[in-house]
Amino acid sequence: MHRLTIFLFTALLFFSGNGYAQDKQEPEAGDIIRQLKESFILVRLQTSERKINMLKERGMEKEAEEAVNQQHQENKEIMLSFEETFDFCPVYFFYAANSEAIREGQLEGNVFNSRQELIEGSKLNTRPFFTAEFAETEKLGISGFILMDQFMVPLEPPFPYFERKYIFFSLIEQSKARISERYNARLKAFYEKHLN
Repeated sequence: MHRLTIFLFTALLFFSGNGYAQDKQEPEAGDIIRQLKESFILVRLQTSERKINMLKERGMEKEAEEAVNQQHQENKEIMLSFEETFDFCPVYFFYAANSEAIREGQLEGNVFNSRQELIEGSKLNTRPFFTAEFAETEKLGISGFILMDQFMVPLEPPFPYFERKYIFFSLIEQSKARISERYNARLKAFYEKHLN
């Protein structure tokens, strides 16, 4: 009987403590979604520079040119997708080569819109800002669109910090436009939930 009482008491402490942690995290997620609404997202675009240089060093000029074109098309698709489907907050872009400058807050001259026009500094003064990229989540290994803080550290649950690339048991691959559209809708719903 004594062991049963201890077990029940321990279980009660665990579950109430777990609930407290969730309750504590939820307001933080609410703060983040409100900050995001008033800020902007900087999406990191890849250049495949290492791969292209390696191909050139091996004398594979044609393959290097194909890699340049392929990466250019992918970046164009990303920018167009956000321009057409995402309106939760402004979205700008930067190249991966400038990641360190972005982490250090040096945005002017490194950030551009979907037409590849540089964004003037007055539009980039909001802090905190957010970064994002199409990649794989560190902890879960899920491919998709990942939202990060201004230091490029992924956000955490309960905030909806990523949108999957593959859905329906990984059988269907979503286009970047569809990923952007779905993520936009999720952010809006999360914002409505935490509006008050």
